[in-house]
Amino acid sequence: RQAIEKFEAVIALNATNDPAYDGVARCLVSLRAWDDLAKAIEVRIKATAKASSKTKLLLELAEVHEAKRNDLPAAMEVLLRAEKSDKRNKRVLYELARMSEKKGDVPAAAAYRGELAELTEEPEKKAQIHAAIGEMLSQGDRDPTAARLHFEKAVNFDPKLLSAWEALQVHSERAGNMARAAYALEMRAEQNESPRVKALLYAELAEMREQVLDDPNGAVSAYEKALTFDPTLERAARSVLDVYVKRKDWAKAAPTCELLVHAATRDGDADRAFSLFLLGAKIAEESGHPERAVLAALAGFELKPTSPEARAGLVEAMHAARAFPQEL
Repeated sequence: RQAIEKFEAVIALNATNDPAYDGVARCLVSLRAWDDLAKAIEVRIKATAKASSKTKLLLELAEVHEAKRNDLPAAMEVLLRAEKSDKRNKRVLYELARMSEKKGDVPAAAAYRGELAELTEEPEKKAQIHAAIGEMLSQGDRDPTAARLHFEKAVNFDPKLLSAWEALQVHSERAGNMARAAYALEMRAEQNESPRVKALLYAELAEMREQVLDDPNGAVSAYEKALTFDPTLERAARSVLDVYVKRKDWAKAAPTCELLVHAATRDGDADRAFSLFLLGAKIAEESGHPERAVLAALAGFELKPTSPEARAGLVEAMHAARAFPQEL
Protein backbone atom coordinates (compact mmCIF):
# COMPACT_ATOMS: atom_id res chain seq x y z
CA ARG A 1 0.00 0.00 0.00
CA GLN A 2 2.89 2.34 0.69
CA ALA A 3 4.15 1.80 -2.84
CA ILE A 4 0.71 2.65 -4.19
CA GLU A 5 0.67 5.87 -2.22
CA LYS A 6 4.04 6.87 -3.66
CA PHE A 7 2.89 6.15 -7.21
CA GLU A 8 -0.33 8.11 -6.59
CA ALA A 9 1.74 11.04 -5.34
CA VAL A 10 3.63 11.03 -8.64
CA ILE A 11 0.35 10.90 -10.54
CA ALA A 12 -0.95 13.87 -8.56
CA LEU A 13 2.01 15.88 -9.84
CA ASN A 14 1.78 14.51 -13.40
CA ALA A 15 -1.54 13.00 -14.41
CA THR A 16 -0.04 11.53 -17.60
CA ASN A 17 2.82 9.61 -15.99
CA ASP A 18 2.36 6.15 -17.50
CA PRO A 19 5.05 4.36 -15.45
CA ALA A 20 3.32 5.53 -12.26
CA TYR A 21 -0.03 4.19 -13.44
CA ASP A 22 1.65 0.90 -14.36
CA GLY A 23 3.16 0.73 -10.89
CA VAL A 24 -0.24 1.22 -9.24
CA ALA A 25 -1.73 -1.51 -11.45
CA ARG A 26 1.05 -4.00 -10.59
CA CYS A 27 0.56 -3.42 -6.88
CA LEU A 28 -3.21 -3.82 -7.05
CA VAL A 29 -2.88 -7.00 -9.10
CA SER A 30 -0.49 -8.47 -6.52
CA LEU A 31 -3.02 -7.57 -3.80
CA ARG A 32 -5.87 -8.98 -5.92
CA ALA A 33 -7.71 -5.75 -5.23
CA TRP A 34 -9.85 -5.90 -8.35
CA ASP A 35 -12.36 -3.20 -7.39
CA ASP A 36 -9.53 -0.78 -6.69
CA LEU A 37 -7.82 -1.79 -9.95
CA ALA A 38 -11.01 -1.02 -11.91
CA LYS A 39 -11.19 2.41 -10.26
CA ALA A 40 -7.52 3.06 -10.98
CA ILE A 41 -7.97 2.23 -14.67
CA GLU A 42 -10.97 4.56 -14.83
CA VAL A 43 -8.82 7.38 -13.43
CA ARG A 44 -6.17 6.67 -16.02
CA ILE A 45 -8.76 6.64 -18.82
CA LYS A 46 -9.97 10.11 -17.83
CA ALA A 47 -6.40 11.38 -17.90
CA THR A 48 -5.67 9.87 -21.32
CA ALA A 49 -6.20 12.02 -24.37
CA LYS A 50 -4.97 9.73 -27.17
CA ALA A 51 -7.91 7.78 -28.64
CA SER A 52 -6.00 4.56 -29.32
CA SER A 53 -4.57 4.55 -25.79
CA LYS A 54 -8.01 5.18 -24.32
CA THR A 55 -9.42 2.23 -26.29
CA LYS A 56 -6.65 -0.03 -25.05
CA LEU A 57 -7.38 0.95 -21.45
CA LEU A 58 -11.11 0.41 -21.91
CA LEU A 59 -10.39 -3.11 -23.16
CA GLU A 60 -8.22 -3.75 -20.11
CA LEU A 61 -10.96 -2.46 -17.84
CA ALA A 62 -13.57 -4.67 -19.52
CA GLU A 63 -11.31 -7.66 -18.95
CA VAL A 64 -10.97 -6.82 -15.26
CA HIS A 65 -14.76 -6.56 -14.89
CA GLU A 66 -15.35 -9.85 -16.71
CA ALA A 67 -12.48 -12.06 -15.61
CA LYS A 68 -11.71 -10.75 -12.14
CA ARG A 69 -14.91 -9.15 -10.83
CA ASN A 70 -17.33 -11.45 -12.69
CA ASP A 71 -19.43 -8.43 -13.57
CA LEU A 72 -20.58 -8.99 -17.14
CA PRO A 73 -22.94 -5.99 -17.30
CA ALA A 74 -20.08 -3.68 -16.26
CA ALA A 75 -17.76 -5.27 -18.80
CA MET A 76 -20.37 -4.84 -21.54
CA GLU A 77 -20.92 -1.20 -20.60
CA VAL A 78 -17.20 -0.50 -20.89
CA LEU A 79 -16.99 -2.23 -24.27
CA LEU A 80 -19.89 -0.13 -25.54
CA ARG A 81 -18.00 2.97 -24.44
CA ALA A 82 -14.99 1.75 -26.39
CA GLU A 83 -17.12 1.06 -29.47
CA LYS A 84 -18.68 4.50 -29.28
CA SER A 85 -15.32 6.22 -29.31
CA ASP A 86 -13.63 3.86 -31.80
CA LYS A 87 -16.23 2.29 -34.10
CA ARG A 88 -13.73 0.65 -36.45
CA ASN A 89 -11.66 -1.13 -33.83
CA LYS A 90 -11.69 -4.85 -34.67
CA ARG A 91 -10.68 -5.98 -31.21
CA VAL A 92 -13.56 -4.04 -29.65
CA LEU A 93 -16.06 -5.55 -32.10
CA TYR A 94 -14.67 -9.03 -31.47
CA GLU A 95 -15.03 -8.62 -27.71
CA LEU A 96 -18.55 -7.21 -28.08
CA ALA A 97 -19.52 -10.20 -30.21
CA ARG A 98 -17.98 -12.65 -27.76
CA MET A 99 -19.58 -10.97 -24.77
CA SER A 100 -22.99 -10.81 -26.45
CA GLU A 101 -22.85 -14.52 -27.25
CA LYS A 102 -21.77 -15.25 -23.67
CA LYS A 103 -24.81 -13.35 -22.43
CA GLY A 104 -27.05 -15.26 -24.83
CA ASP A 105 -27.78 -12.25 -27.05
CA VAL A 106 -27.22 -14.07 -30.34
CA PRO A 107 -28.67 -11.36 -32.65
CA ALA A 108 -26.29 -8.79 -31.16
CA ALA A 109 -23.36 -11.18 -31.45
CA ALA A 110 -24.19 -11.80 -35.11
CA ALA A 111 -24.48 -8.06 -35.76
CA TYR A 112 -21.09 -7.31 -34.20
CA ARG A 113 -19.44 -10.13 -36.12
CA GLY A 114 -21.04 -8.81 -39.28
CA GLU A 115 -19.48 -5.40 -38.62
CA LEU A 116 -16.16 -7.11 -38.03
CA ALA A 117 -16.46 -8.86 -41.40
CA GLU A 118 -17.13 -5.51 -43.09
CA LEU A 119 -13.89 -4.12 -41.67
CA THR A 120 -11.86 -7.17 -42.72
CA GLU A 121 -10.08 -6.80 -46.05
CA GLU A 122 -8.95 -10.36 -46.80
CA PRO A 123 -11.73 -12.30 -48.62
CA GLU A 124 -10.80 -15.59 -46.92
CA LYS A 125 -11.06 -14.04 -43.45
CA LYS A 126 -14.35 -12.36 -44.37
CA ALA A 127 -15.62 -15.77 -45.43
CA GLN A 128 -14.53 -17.39 -42.18
CA ILE A 129 -16.30 -14.74 -40.12
CA HIS A 130 -19.55 -15.11 -42.08
CA ALA A 131 -19.30 -18.89 -41.79
CA ALA A 132 -18.85 -18.56 -38.01
CA ILE A 133 -21.94 -16.32 -37.85
CA GLY A 134 -23.89 -18.85 -39.88
CA GLU A 135 -22.78 -21.67 -37.60
CA MET A 136 -23.80 -19.67 -34.53
CA LEU A 137 -27.24 -18.88 -35.98
CA SER A 138 -27.75 -22.52 -37.04
CA GLN A 139 -27.43 -23.93 -33.54
CA GLY A 140 -30.79 -24.97 -32.21
CA ASP A 141 -32.48 -23.45 -35.27
CA ARG A 142 -31.93 -19.96 -33.84
CA ASP A 143 -32.35 -18.26 -37.21
CA PRO A 144 -31.95 -20.66 -40.16
CA THR A 145 -32.73 -18.02 -42.80
CA ALA A 146 -30.12 -15.58 -41.51
CA ALA A 147 -27.67 -18.47 -41.14
CA ARG A 148 -28.14 -19.39 -44.82
CA LEU A 149 -27.53 -15.79 -45.89
CA HIS A 150 -24.25 -15.71 -43.99
CA PHE A 151 -23.13 -19.05 -45.42
CA GLU A 152 -23.92 -17.68 -48.89
CA LYS A 153 -21.80 -14.61 -48.16
CA ALA A 154 -19.02 -16.91 -46.98
CA VAL A 155 -18.84 -18.88 -50.24
CA ASN A 156 -19.15 -15.66 -52.20
CA PHE A 157 -15.96 -14.38 -50.58
CA ASP A 158 -14.21 -17.77 -50.61
CA PRO A 159 -15.67 -20.44 -52.93
CA LYS A 160 -13.17 -22.95 -51.53
CA LEU A 161 -14.65 -22.82 -48.01
CA LEU A 162 -15.99 -26.37 -47.95
CA SER A 163 -17.59 -26.12 -44.51
CA ALA A 164 -19.88 -23.34 -45.75
CA TRP A 165 -20.93 -25.34 -48.83
CA GLU A 166 -21.68 -28.33 -46.61
CA ALA A 167 -23.73 -26.15 -44.28
CA LEU A 168 -25.69 -24.79 -47.25
CA GLN A 169 -26.37 -28.34 -48.40
CA VAL A 170 -27.66 -29.36 -44.97
CA HIS A 171 -29.81 -26.21 -44.73
CA SER A 172 -31.28 -26.79 -48.19
CA GLU A 173 -32.07 -30.43 -47.45
CA ARG A 174 -33.86 -29.46 -44.24
CA ALA A 175 -35.82 -26.83 -46.15
CA GLY A 176 -36.76 -29.39 -48.82
CA ASN A 177 -34.99 -27.46 -51.57
CA MET A 178 -33.16 -30.40 -53.13
CA ALA A 179 -32.12 -28.53 -56.28
CA ARG A 180 -30.23 -26.05 -54.13
CA ALA A 181 -28.85 -28.91 -52.03
CA ALA A 182 -27.56 -30.58 -55.19
CA TYR A 183 -25.84 -27.36 -56.26
CA ALA A 184 -24.10 -27.05 -52.88
CA LEU A 185 -23.02 -30.70 -53.10
CA GLU A 186 -21.68 -30.10 -56.61
CA MET A 187 -19.66 -27.13 -55.33
CA ARG A 188 -18.26 -29.29 -52.52
CA ALA A 189 -17.08 -31.76 -55.13
CA GLU A 190 -15.72 -29.10 -57.45
CA GLN A 191 -13.77 -27.24 -54.76
CA ASN A 192 -12.37 -30.28 -52.96
CA GLU A 193 -8.70 -30.94 -53.65
CA SER A 194 -8.67 -34.69 -52.97
CA PRO A 195 -9.37 -36.76 -56.12
CA ARG A 196 -10.80 -39.61 -54.06
CA VAL A 197 -13.12 -37.33 -52.09
CA LYS A 198 -14.15 -35.52 -55.29
CA ALA A 199 -15.11 -38.86 -56.81
CA LEU A 200 -17.19 -39.86 -53.77
CA LEU A 201 -18.96 -36.50 -53.70
CA TYR A 202 -19.77 -36.65 -57.41
CA ALA A 203 -21.14 -40.16 -56.88
CA GLU A 204 -23.30 -38.83 -54.03
CA LEU A 205 -24.46 -36.03 -56.33
CA ALA A 206 -25.35 -38.57 -59.02
CA GLU A 207 -27.47 -40.56 -56.58
CA MET A 208 -29.25 -37.38 -55.48
CA ARG A 209 -29.99 -36.43 -59.08
CA GLU A 210 -31.15 -39.93 -59.92
CA GLN A 211 -33.23 -40.77 -56.85
CA VAL A 212 -34.49 -37.38 -55.67
CA LEU A 213 -34.41 -34.95 -58.60
CA ASP A 214 -35.44 -37.44 -61.31
CA ASP A 215 -32.57 -36.27 -63.50
CA PRO A 216 -31.06 -39.39 -65.11
CA ASN A 217 -28.90 -37.47 -67.56
CA GLY A 218 -27.50 -35.31 -64.78
CA ALA A 219 -26.85 -38.45 -62.75
CA VAL A 220 -24.85 -40.05 -65.55
CA SER A 221 -22.84 -36.86 -65.99
CA ALA A 222 -21.99 -36.84 -62.28
CA TYR A 223 -21.05 -40.53 -62.30
CA GLU A 224 -18.75 -39.89 -65.25
CA LYS A 225 -17.06 -37.05 -63.36
CA ALA A 226 -16.63 -39.39 -60.42
CA LEU A 227 -14.86 -41.90 -62.64
CA THR A 228 -12.52 -39.25 -64.05
CA PHE A 229 -11.23 -38.63 -60.53
CA ASP A 230 -11.29 -42.27 -59.43
CA PRO A 231 -11.48 -44.80 -62.28
CA THR A 232 -11.80 -47.61 -59.71
CA LEU A 233 -15.03 -46.34 -58.14
CA GLU A 234 -17.27 -49.36 -58.62
CA ARG A 235 -20.56 -47.75 -57.59
CA ALA A 236 -20.14 -45.23 -60.40
CA ALA A 237 -19.04 -47.86 -62.90
CA ARG A 238 -22.09 -50.02 -62.17
CA SER A 239 -24.36 -47.08 -62.86
CA VAL A 240 -22.92 -46.05 -66.22
CA LEU A 241 -22.03 -49.34 -67.90
CA ASP A 242 -25.50 -49.96 -69.33
CA VAL A 243 -25.66 -46.33 -70.46
CA TYR A 244 -22.39 -46.69 -72.36
CA VAL A 245 -23.64 -49.88 -74.00
CA LYS A 246 -26.92 -48.24 -75.08
CA ARG A 247 -24.96 -45.32 -76.49
CA LYS A 248 -22.59 -47.75 -78.19
CA ASP A 249 -19.76 -45.85 -76.55
CA TRP A 250 -17.46 -48.86 -76.62
CA ALA A 251 -14.32 -46.90 -75.72
CA LYS A 252 -15.81 -46.08 -72.32
CA ALA A 253 -17.71 -49.31 -71.92
CA ALA A 254 -14.62 -51.55 -72.24
CA PRO A 255 -12.61 -50.34 -69.19
CA THR A 256 -15.80 -49.96 -67.16
CA CYS A 257 -16.82 -53.53 -67.84
CA GLU A 258 -13.30 -54.77 -67.09
CA LEU A 259 -13.35 -53.02 -63.70
CA LEU A 260 -16.66 -54.64 -62.80
CA VAL A 261 -15.47 -58.08 -63.96
CA HIS A 262 -12.54 -57.85 -61.57
CA ALA A 263 -14.88 -56.72 -58.78
CA ALA A 264 -17.31 -59.59 -59.36
CA THR A 265 -14.45 -62.10 -59.49
CA ARG A 266 -12.97 -60.67 -56.30
CA ASP A 267 -16.32 -60.89 -54.53
CA GLY A 268 -16.97 -64.45 -55.72
CA ASP A 269 -20.15 -63.38 -57.54
CA ALA A 270 -20.14 -65.97 -60.32
CA ASP A 271 -23.48 -64.97 -61.81
CA ARG A 272 -22.46 -61.34 -62.07
CA ALA A 273 -19.04 -62.25 -63.46
CA PHE A 274 -20.67 -64.53 -66.06
CA SER A 275 -22.98 -61.76 -67.30
CA LEU A 276 -20.12 -59.30 -67.46
CA PHE A 277 -17.87 -61.71 -69.38
CA LEU A 278 -20.55 -62.12 -72.04
CA LEU A 279 -21.12 -58.37 -72.15
CA GLY A 280 -17.37 -57.85 -72.34
CA ALA A 281 -17.22 -60.14 -75.34
CA LYS A 282 -19.86 -58.06 -77.12
CA ILE A 283 -18.07 -54.82 -76.25
CA ALA A 284 -14.73 -56.18 -77.49
CA GLU A 285 -16.28 -57.41 -80.72
CA GLU A 286 -17.98 -54.05 -81.36
CA SER A 287 -14.71 -52.28 -80.55
CA GLY A 288 -12.87 -54.20 -83.24
CA HIS A 289 -10.94 -56.47 -80.87
CA PRO A 290 -12.02 -60.03 -81.81
CA GLU A 291 -9.24 -61.68 -79.80
CA ARG A 292 -10.47 -60.00 -76.63
CA ALA A 293 -14.02 -61.03 -77.48
CA VAL A 294 -12.95 -64.68 -77.71
CA LEU A 295 -11.09 -64.51 -74.40
CA ALA A 296 -14.07 -62.93 -72.62
CA ALA A 297 -16.52 -65.41 -74.13
CA LEU A 298 -14.22 -68.28 -73.17
CA ALA A 299 -14.03 -67.04 -69.58
CA GLY A 300 -17.82 -66.97 -69.46
CA PHE A 301 -18.00 -70.48 -70.90
CA GLU A 302 -15.54 -71.78 -68.31
CA LEU A 303 -17.72 -70.36 -65.55
CA LYS A 304 -20.87 -72.03 -66.90
CA PRO A 305 -19.94 -74.66 -69.52
CA THR A 306 -23.49 -76.03 -69.67
CA SER A 307 -25.06 -72.66 -70.34
CA PRO A 308 -26.56 -72.37 -73.84
CA GLU A 309 -25.93 -68.64 -73.67
CA ALA A 310 -22.26 -69.21 -72.92
CA ARG A 311 -21.90 -71.68 -75.77
CA ALA A 312 -23.65 -69.37 -78.22
CA GLY A 313 -21.52 -66.46 -77.14
CA LEU A 314 -18.31 -68.40 -77.58
CA VAL A 315 -19.32 -69.69 -81.00
CA GLU A 316 -20.31 -66.21 -82.14
CA ALA A 317 -17.04 -64.72 -80.90
CA MET A 318 -14.93 -67.36 -82.57
CA HIS A 319 -16.86 -67.04 -85.81
CA ALA A 320 -16.35 -63.27 -85.84
CA ALA A 321 -12.66 -63.72 -85.06
CA ARG A 322 -12.05 -65.89 -88.12
CA ALA A 323 -12.27 -62.75 -90.22
CA PHE A 324 -9.18 -61.52 -88.42
CA PRO A 325 -6.90 -64.56 -88.16
CA GLN A 326 -3.79 -62.41 -87.81
CA GLU A 327 -5.09 -61.14 -84.47
CA LEU A 328 -5.62 -64.56 -82.89
